[in-house]
Amino acid sequence: MGTTLGTAVLGGLLVSWYTRASSTGAGALGLPADLLDRASSTLAEALIVAGEVGGGMGSLLLAAAKEAFTEAATVTGIAGAGVMVVAAIWALVTLRGVSSNLDLAEEHERQLY
Repeated sequence: MGTTLGTAVLGGLLVSWYTRASSTGAGALGLPADLLDRASSTLAEALIVAGEVGGGMGSLLLAAAKEAFTEAATVTGIAGAGVMVVAAIWALVTLRGVSSNLDLAEEHERQLY
């Protein structure tokens, strides 16, 4: 569940950050609204749109899309690292004093009977 939740949350962050950054970068190029929407949806779509536009505008669009993806991946990586640090601190605080040899199932059985 943690992997799925982490993928969903961090993946959502990556996509939303890329969409925002790429629409800002590509919007400065003066692309028509339909091409701008397509180019800012995913990196793959930006590559397709850059090929369709071609020339200098296509190269600028491609550079803006790569920059937006790099920015989004960096932000997502930092957010993921932050979550890991918080989880490590939480584990350190809550598990302080608990023996690594403790069998929790056996301890639970003892408490029941």
